[in-house]
Parts: sequence; C-alpha cells; structure tokens
Amino acid sequence: MSRIRYLKPDFFKDEDLATLPFESRLFFAGLWGLADKEGRLEDRPQRLKIEIFPYDKVDVEKCLKLLNNPKSSSNKPFIQRYSVNGEKYIQIVCWDKHQKPHHTEAGSKIPPAPPLMEKGMEKGMGMGMEKQLEASSELNHRYLTVKDTHPKNRNIPPLLNDVKDYFVLVGGDAIGAEKFFDHFTSNGWKVGGNAPMKDWEAAARNWLRRSKERKQEDELKSADQFNNRTRKYKFDPSKYPTLQNKQT
Repeated sequence: MSRIRYLKPDFFKDEDLATLPFESRLFFAGLWGLADKEGRLEDRPQRLKIEIFPYDKVDVEKCLKLLNNPKSSSNKPFIQRYSVNGEKYIQIVCWDKHQKPHHTEAGSKIPPAPPLMEKGMEKGMGMGMEKQLEASSELNHRYLTVKDTHPKNRNIPPLLNDVKDYFVLVGGDAIGAEKFFDHFTSNGWKVGGNAPMKDWEAAARNWLRRSKERKQEDELKSADQFNNRTRKYKFDPSKYPTLQNKQT
C-alpha cells in the first residue's frame, strides 16, 4: 500500500546517495512511499519493481544491494535487509530522522530488524575467506543475514510470495502460483522424475506454457463436442410434413 511521505530538498544533495546510479536513487525514494509507519516493508524485489518501475527495465535486486551497502561517511547502509522466520523484510535506516508519519496511521505489522552489524565484524566471525560463506546471527529470536552477495541457490525451494510475484510478472496469477507451489512442494521440488529442480523460475514459465496449451486443447475439444452434437441433432424438415405444407 502506497503512502504519502516527505521528500526533503537535502535528499538531492546527499553525497553518499550521489555515488549511486540514478535508478538506485529514484528507487530509494520510491521505497519511502511503500514503507509502513516504522519504515519497514516486505523484501519482494519483483513486487517492488512493479510498484516503483512499472514501465522501465531496471534491475531492482541490484538497487537493493547497492542501498544495503555501508555508506562511506557512516558505515551505515541506506536500508537494512533482514529475515524473520524465513520471511524477508527491509528496514529503511534513520527512518525517524526523515519521516514523521501521521499519528492515525496504523502501526507496523512487520517484526523489527535486529541491530545493524558494523563494517568489519565479518572478519571477527571467521568470514575472511576468499569465497565468503553465508552466516546468520540469532538476536532476540530474529535473524540477520550477514552476506547476501553470492548467487542465489536455486535448489532451495522459493517462498510462496516470491512465486506469486514472479507469476504476476510473467503473465500468470496468484491462483496459478499456489497450484505450482503446492504441486512441487508435495513432490520435494523435483522434475523429470527424481531430478532436483535447478531453476524454479524456468519451471514456472514451463508450467504457464503447459497450462495455456491445456486450456487451448480443452477449448478445441469443447468446440468439437458442440459441433458433433449439432450435426447429430440436425433439423430434418422431411420428418415434419405439416411444416412442409405450410412452407409450400
């Protein structure tokens, strides 16, 4: 749900923000209008793309990663990406400094973000390897992802919300997404028998294509059945001599 927010003149003069690409700066402003009263929103890149850049080809995931990087002046990012119980969220950092939501606005339903980790803490946690591993810190029963810069592991089953967003993006709908998700959840996300799925987005596109093909086949069958019934019960005037007499 979009909301009206403040956009101060200093926004355009921020030196840290000026180092980012133009689309990332515009995307950051767009996030403010989507965030709730506490500056939080769901981390759903494909949905955010539809809300902020519906007519432009912009890599929203790249924008999120740039905004999530520490600023040179304060070592704090513009946004904090985190997860709670498998659900991904975004916290706009220093939200209270820039926004004063109306007192009647509903409170946030999203769990708060854990404390930000200062730059360099990864090394103290044994992450100074050439190929960093993903680590999570449990803080007050919440989880903060330390690193999210490696390629997505497509063998891991996606979240239902991500599937719904992708289906809408490629021309499907939420009902089709739920059917897809339930089907592959029940078989352990395997394709072609027992092979583990490697790319759920490609599988989703195949699912939509097959669904459209089945729909077209059903429509053709229905049309053939209708034509067969019409031929079977075709009107024969010879069976109605009275009607023939009236016509002559």
